[in-house]
Formats: sequence, structure tokens, C-alpha cells
Amino acid sequence: MEYNEFRDVLKNYLSDCLAREGLDDSYECVFDVGNKINCPDQEYLIIKDKENAFDIAARLPVEELYKRYQDGDTLENIATACIASRVQANLMMDEYGETLKLLDPDYIKENAFIQVISAATNQDMLRSIPFQKVEGFDDLAVIARVDLSESFNAEPGTRTSCVIHNKMFDSLGISKNKLFEIAKHNSEINEPLSITTMAETMKQIMIDDGMPEEVANSMVESIQSGPDMFVMTNPKKMDGASVIAYEGFKKQLADRVGEDCYILPSSIHECLAIKVSDVEDEEYVLDMVSSINSTQVAPKDRLSNNIYKLNVATLNIQTVSADMSRGYDRDR
Repeated sequence: MEYNEFRDVLKNYLSDCLAREGLDDSYECVFDVGNKINCPDQEYLIIKDKENAFDIAARLPVEELYKRYQDGDTLENIATACIASRVQANLMMDEYGETLKLLDPDYIKENAFIQVISAATNQDMLRSIPFQKVEGFDDLAVIARVDLSESFNAEPGTRTSCVIHNKMFDSLGISKNKLFEIAKHNSEINEPLSITTMAETMKQIMIDDGMPEEVANSMVESIQSGPDMFVMTNPKKMDGASVIAYEGFKKQLADRVGEDCYILPSSIHECLAIKVSDVEDEEYVLDMVSSINSTQVAPKDRLSNNIYKLNVATLNIQTVSADMSRGYDRDR
């Protein structure tokens, strides 16, 4: 069975299951594309609650369901798993419905935070949610999310959240600028900017893993080669690239680095900086960022293949793309 036939057969099978149980007036099977960060073309199957505008039903990637079928799983088992996801969503709404308060403007405002994502990769998604461009970072956008970790009893070191889409935004009764003022303030207070050198970051990781400080110092010195980089993120190291949109970010980075520098988009969780004087070839840095993104960063975490140049005297930031870098040919 080919992919297109599989998706139609699965949808019809699930629709028949709902009808047999007398649930077809309450639920429907629909397909949707994108609407998840960095996944603009991925298709999802949703068993949707027709009566709940803020349904939290799982978005099931159709390609993954199809792969299960190709690997020998039965249509009945796959459909059962889909229905189980709907049941789980209902249980979660029953358990957390009182505390979620996704329609409560005060709850949303208190728990809003910002996330920086690729504007180029997520063009379709940005049409249905409030966003702002990041000053100086031409291909990046700031979106707002609401933190649901407390409501969902998220495990330590993890976060449960959802994007603030247009319907939620409309319920707030505030301007877009006010929404991002609130979300940025919450992020800056709860997840302040952290700028450390790569050596300091590596040392702290070793110490956190139980290594004595003097041993960690020795290890870092022995493995460090070449110019040091600076790591910009937040204490949680989740959605840490958002710090580039913080008030005063450019001044703090300029003060720490002390001279003009390039900002490298490591992932949505952190950015790196390296002094311009330590870079012999701008094209090489662009190549390095692109290569790391394609081989070491999960697609859902990728930010950009461009780099950004900070002028510490003017605090202006310029986006440097492969096309702009001294006639550099990205297909070379």
C-alpha cells in the first residue's frame, strides 16, 4: 500500500470506529500540515474534538504511522494507538482542565515566554500566530509560548508548553506589542541571559558530573585549542537562543567579548560568539555552521545557516548569509 492510499484507508478506518461507537458527532479525523517548529511539510493525523476550540489532541505524524505499517504492524494496531492518543488527551483534559486555564488571560500572561525560531523555515506557521522579527537577525522571528509545566507536572529538566496562536491571543485583549513585552519580561526574569566561554561551560559540565574542580581545570586546558568561543543561553539551556531578543543583549555581549564578533546560531537552545579577529575566513565559518546544522543538530532544533556580525561601537547587528559573504557560492 502506497503512502497516499494508506493515509486515506487509515482515516476511513478510524472514522468507521468512531461511528460504530456513536462518537462521530463529537470527533472527526482530520489531516493538518506543519504547525510545529521547523516541520513545515510534515503531515499529521488528528482525532479532533469538534466542540473544543482548545483541544489538546495529539498530532500524529502520518509518515511515522506509515513506517509502522511498512515495518509489518497491522492497520488495526496502528488505529488502536491513534484512538489511545485521543483517550489520553481526554484524560489529560479531565485531570488538568481546571489548572490549564488556556482561556484565562491572566494565566497566559503570567506564564508567557518567548522563543526564537527560523522565520524562513516556519513561514506558514507564522501566518497563524503573533510574532516579531528579531532586530538585526533578518531571518529569525520571536514567537510567544505559554508554559504549562506546572499544570502537567512536567519532569525536572523538561518543559511542557504550547504556542500562543491567534485564538489565544485574541482572548487576551491586548496588543501584539504588549504580548511580547510581557513574554520578554517573563523570560528575562525567569531565564536570564548567561554568557560564558566554551572553556567555562565545559568545566562546569565536568564539575556537575562529579569531577573535582582542579581535575576539570586540567582537562579543559589539555583539550582546548584555538580561539575560545562564548556561549549565550539561559540557565535552563532550553529555548536559550531567545536571549538574543532580550533588552540589553547586544550591550552585554559587547562588554563581555570586548570587540566586534560573529554570532553563530548553534540551535534554538543556544548561540555562540567568536571574535572577528579570531576569524580568518568568513566563508569557512558559514560552511561550518551549515555543516554542523545538517549533521549534528536535530531538524526540530535548527535555527539558521546564516551568521551575524555585531559592531561593538554602534551595537548594530548585520546578518551575513552565504550569498552575501564576498561572493561566496553556497553550492560550491
